[in-house]
Order: sequence, then structure tokens, then C-alpha cells
Amino acid sequence: MRLLERDKQPFWYANYVSRSMLTNGDTSNPMYTGERSTTYETPTRARGTFSEPTGAATPREFGTFIDYDYVIHMDYTSCPFDENAAIWLSDPVVTSGNTTTIKDPEYRATKIAELRTHIAVAIRELR
Repeated sequence: MRLLERDKQPFWYANYVSRSMLTNGDTSNPMYTGERSTTYETPTRARGTFSEPTGAATPREFGTFIDYDYVIHMDYTSCPFDENAAIWLSDPVVTSGNTTTIKDPEYRATKIAELRTHIAVAIRELR
């Protein structure tokens, strides 16, 4: 299966780095708040073809019990990210004045299928 260049859309991905507990910010007596913070690498731009939104599994590619919202098809030889990666469908970098921030991830990769001619990635919306 060859992916047409005109059908490809940009998306951004970032690989998972770590997860840590948040503290109250008091440097003399820090206390954990019970909340967690997930750290990802800097988002990288990629291009792929997106399926129509769906909630059903595709038995041929992923099995029967995978819940996903979209499938991204990429014509890479190996997937540049893993199943813990954060996915953004719009540019995650927000610039306001002199500050630049990264938006929270919109999706997460749930399953990666390396097919003979391309790679298919099932993604699920983070709610």
C-alpha cells in the first residue's frame, strides 16, 4: 500500500520520558500532593494518513479488543515512537509574547502494527 502525499496530514509525537509526584512547592518542607506529572520529549513533527474516526477494532491489524479513535498510516520502515507516546493532531507549541509552552497531549498511541508496506498506529483520545 502506497500512501499518497496529498492525503498526508501533519501530526506531532513525543516519546514518554518519566512520571513523577508533584510537591506543594515549599522548598523548606516539601510535601507530595498526590498528583502526578508525566514528562515527554520535545514534540516532533511527522506526516501520515488518518482513518475516519471510529471506536471499533480492526481485526486484521490490531486484534479484536483494541479501543482506538483513529488509525494513522505512515510509510516509514520502523515506527519513530512507541506505544506510550503522546500524540497531538494540532501544533502543540503555544507562543504567547516571550513565553513558549507545550499543550497537554491530545491522544496516546495504543497499538502499533508494522505491516509489510507501512506502519499503522492506533491512537486513543485522552479524556
